[in-house]
Amino acid sequence: MRFSRTKMSGMVAVSATIMALYGAQTAVAQQFVPYTSGQNQGYSQYQAYAPQQAPPQYTAMAFQGSDTRTSNQPVETIGPGSVQGSAPMQNYTSAPTPGVNYAQPAPAPMSYGSYPPGGCASGTCGGYNTFAGGGCGVGAPYGGCDTGCGGGGGGYLGAGLGGRGCGRQWFGGFYGLYMERAGNDWVPIAFSTPTANVPPYYPADTEYVINLQDVNETTHGGAEVRLGATFGGGGGGCGPRHAWEVAYWGLLEEDETAQVFDLTIDANRLYGMIDFRGLEYDPGSGYRPVNDYYDYGPPTVDRSAPGPDVEIRSLTARSTFSAQNIEINLLRMPLLVGGGACGGCDAGGCGGCDSGGCGRIGRRRLLGRRGGGYGYAGPRYSVTTLVGARYLRFDEDFMYRTDFETIGVGLGTMTYNAEADNHLIGLQLGCNGIYHMGCSGRWALHCNANAGIFGNHMEVNQRFDVPTGGNLRYANGTNPDFDITAEDDDVAMIGEIRVGGSYQYSCKWRLFGGYRALGVSGVALSFEQIPSAFVTPAQTSYIDSNGSLFVHGLQGGVECTY
Repeated sequence: MRFSRTKMSGMVAVSATIMALYGAQTAVAQQFVPYTSGQNQGYSQYQAYAPQQAPPQYTAMAFQGSDTRTSNQPVETIGPGSVQGSAPMQNYTSAPTPGVNYAQPAPAPMSYGSYPPGGCASGTCGGYNTFAGGGCGVGAPYGGCDTGCGGGGGGYLGAGLGGRGCGRQWFGGFYGLYMERAGNDWVPIAFSTPTANVPPYYPADTEYVINLQDVNETTHGGAEVRLGATFGGGGGGCGPRHAWEVAYWGLLEEDETAQVFDLTIDANRLYGMIDFRGLEYDPGSGYRPVNDYYDYGPPTVDRSAPGPDVEIRSLTARSTFSAQNIEINLLRMPLLVGGGACGGCDAGGCGGCDSGGCGRIGRRRLLGRRGGGYGYAGPRYSVTTLVGARYLRFDEDFMYRTDFETIGVGLGTMTYNAEADNHLIGLQLGCNGIYHMGCSGRWALHCNANAGIFGNHMEVNQRFDVPTGGNLRYANGTNPDFDITAEDDDVAMIGEIRVGGSYQYSCKWRLFGGYRALGVSGVALSFEQIPSAFVTPAQTSYIDSNGSLFVHGLQGGVECTY
């Protein structure tokens, strides 16, 4: 077969064209096909593909597996402008060095100074308990500067109220109170004896029917609120060193009453035991000693002569008490820390404070076995000190009433009142301690105490309430009425202690329950203002400030830091 030169030339041209097109297609296709040969795969299956762009070129490479490198490693070419597809642009200043393993773990997040970044959920808590703990950085008294968790600080809420890094931290608590005012010494104020025991007669022990303890042991409900904040970062390191707090607590006014009736006139006779010698009362029929209307004894007295006789139908004693307290304290956080720790949130695997993972402590972890969680990383114990100003006010009233019958005349009543108000103001010193139990640190023991010397401004009022038309006076006639108000200033002391336990159920909140007691000396108590004799106004206006007061009971509530 013969071919012409022209036809042959045309076929060669067509073949060359086909081969050129095929080569170009293959090159383009190879550009979009990920590298698959060898164990050192250089591309992820999620890597975006983009056609080659104009120079200048930047090469981004990723290797996994061993350090073996070949000369035909795949490259991803990325232009300096916007990147096509979904892959983010990567910018490297130089090409990778052969023989270097780039499959290393991601570098740790950048830290600022010595303070680890992150928050509660990041696991860099420095211990589960935000109300305790210790330093700058994980496991130290104040946590990381920007952790939002960690420990340190302190206040009434317990030594070690959590530090929130270098910034300001607020803390507070709300509590319910159920407290009792302890009774004073046993002082009898009424007795009853059969009428067969003719005067003069001294009662037996079993015949005392009212004593002061019957009315002084009052129980009170109340509430307490505390709020404070740190002053920010401290010098020489991260974390606040000082804080302030204000507090208010109060006990509701309650009274205790004791009352005795004598309705069997012929069988028994009721006698009062408070001596009002020096005072006289006129119900409208003439003046008689006030002691006649309380039938004062012992010993018993025959009051039928000169007559008419006065017999007691009932005697009533009542005591009323209430208290209010305001404090402003400056805290030093913490003055003392120590004790070991089991581990920490930063050890990994616990999920951070918010997850509650720091409390997942197990026996197996402590024994070095697999499983379990990571425990509390702060110090076991810490102590915070305080200095502050305090105002304490308490009111105590005593009432003693007689309902009598003047034989042949009729019924009457008379009431003696003594009211004492104490206003104590001064400085106090104290310390708050906390000890964390177990590896989680959620359960803790608390012991807080403070004491101080105070100035006490006392106001005392004594008076009688009698029915309209009746008149009461000093027997010597120096003053027609008995209504005495006196004021005085003296020195008093206050001591307070609180012991209890807490359970922290989240990174910011915990429950507290415990026992607290308050003792006060150098105060004016209402019953102790009754003078030994009511002769002149000057003799009845002195204030006895040698009294003491003790209040104790239960406290429970919730505390938070934010």
